[in-house]
Amino acid sequence: MNQSFLFSIIISIILICPSCKEEDRTLSTREQTLENCMNDMVFTCDSSDLGNIYFKGKINGQDFCVSYPNNEYWYHNGIATQSVTSVENPTLNPNDNHISTFFDLSISPPIFDHAIGIPRDFSPRVQISSPSTLDSTAFEGIYYLEKYFKEGNLTMRNPNIDKFNGWDFSISWGCVWIPGYGYYKEKDELNVPFENLWLSPIVESQNDMVFEISNLNIGSDLTNIYYDVTFKIECDLFFRDRIEGKPFYGRLEEGEFRTQIVVEK
Repeated sequence: MNQSFLFSIIISIILICPSCKEEDRTLSTREQTLENCMNDMVFTCDSSDLGNIYFKGKINGQDFCVSYPNNEYWYHNGIATQSVTSVENPTLNPNDNHISTFFDLSISPPIFDHAIGIPRDFSPRVQISSPSTLDSTAFEGIYYLEKYFKEGNLTMRNPNIDKFNGWDFSISWGCVWIPGYGYYKEKDELNVPFENLWLSPIVESQNDMVFEISNLNIGSDLTNIYYDVTFKIECDLFFRDRIEGKPFYGRLEEGEFRTQIVVEK
């Protein structure tokens, strides 16, 4: 073979190869679902009458709201518990059955599959959790209200330092794996794969965050105590699980979460 021709072929390969790209890796079904669930989420507000239990605000300048009972949304105000091992707190006796308890406030979308608790795709849930109490038992609801619900600025939780002290706030939603609910329901009605995504301010430290109880009214009758509480929230929102290296989602402004709590005396 002519040496000059062979040299030309080698040069051509050298010039072409740097521009060659490895074919994109095919995403798994779960990865495709997460990407779809993340990129196609749209926050909207389609109700002019929010009532007394609601969340409203602007995410990246777009009005967003959810409220009870609009669009079949429901709410929960009450004590939540989770098991805690001594690894979380070295001062706990490893022989004791300790739990972490906190007061949970949430406004949630309707469940369309009650057998396994799946909500509608792209239906946001808004949740606020009080600081946690570590003990071997749960207290009455009034204990958490009197201890944690104070008008004014509130301290947010820093999971890198302490998973229990401080408040938590999140907006979450979910999606059934593609190709969709009907496909998996037909295969196995009790095993429909589902993914959740969470936005939260507590992933990163923020100097311009506002999280406070801006209004608190307390009343009572012979048997119950009534709390009408409004939170004011402004913060940057991050994907809690740092999906695909994209932790930052956007800015929440003019956030307001209002709910009504009833506990026995």
